[in-house]
Amino acid sequence: AAAVPYSNTRTVIIRWKEYQMTEVTDKSVLMICEKCGYRENVPWSDLLKIRELYDLKEDDEDHVLCPLCLHDMYPADSDHFKK
Repeated sequence: AAAVPYSNTRTVIIRWKEYQMTEVTDKSVLMICEKCGYRENVPWSDLLKIRELYDLKEDDEDHVLCPLCLHDMYPADSDHFKK
């Protein structure tokens, strides 16, 4: 087997550590599909980007599309799930 150069191995480890560090610090919101019940933690930064992209107001409810059935997903504490 060919030896892996030290610099390549070090680069991979550094990139892996950077990924781990950024992944853990971002807060997430549990989103639930109102049709199929699929659950996913969506990073708060992604929801903020969506608000900015579509010029949504602060009081507009956050929602994204479900990757399974393409219906709306809302935060778990939304009025959509309180009965």
